[in-house]
Amino acid sequence: MSSKAAEIARLGVADARAIPFPHQRAMLVCLSGIDGSGKTRVAHRLEYAFRREGIEAQYQWLRGGSSAFSEIMTRIFRRALVGDSRKPVPRYPLSARKGLTFRVKKFFWYLLVAIDLTEFCFFKVRLPKLLGKVVICDRYTFDTFSDIASQYERDPASSEMNAFEKFFHFLYPKPDLHFLLLADPASVERVGITGVQSDEDFYTKSQLYLARYQPYANFVVKQVQGDFERLDQEIVREAVKRYWKLVQQDTRGNP
Repeated sequence: MSSKAAEIARLGVADARAIPFPHQRAMLVCLSGIDGSGKTRVAHRLEYAFRREGIEAQYQWLRGGSSAFSEIMTRIFRRALVGDSRKPVPRYPLSARKGLTFRVKKFFWYLLVAIDLTEFCFFKVRLPKLLGKVVICDRYTFDTFSDIASQYERDPASSEMNAFEKFFHFLYPKPDLHFLLLADPASVERVGITGVQSDEDFYTKSQLYLARYQPYANFVVKQVQGDFERLDQEIVREAVKRYWKLVQQDTRGNP
């Protein structure tokens, strides 16, 4: 029995000997969650696990508003708005989310994020999938949505997606597996994180994921409780098992 077939047998995916491996199958695995919940660590573990199986995997980081173009435009915008390209534009509390300055900032940021999300969709997600790769996304559309909603919406507690969110949700392919890593301020990883979020940010974003986005995303929810090694192994096992099941389904459909 080949190593791949042995892996299928170990995972309990029917009769491994009956499954040929003529080519690699494309797959999309996404990791969502608040900053510091462990998305990047798990994504790299997934990439390594797939490559160890002889499967070509590609890691992608998808934070809307993070491209080189967005960074340049943000520096220009900061200089125009607050007089210093290094000084961040202040966050607006709910009571202050009105007026011309706020509307200009909101429009500018939505525009930059829309440009980034469109580029990411076709070049970082759809193209690698088209080439038959396993694409592992560290953050996905809902993470960018939650960032924007928590900063710019006057009613971030709304359970209904807005037109901007619905458009990009429609544009992006549906993941084969989409994990949501839920953490709280006490258990989140602090190492390497800049601009640690407040407890209010954690609560607002957690509610957005669970109340607004879960009906659309169908997240596989994982609680982050400090045992990162166990969590990593659990997610890797589920993702690899799902891959081989998809291979098996393809084989049955194409004898």
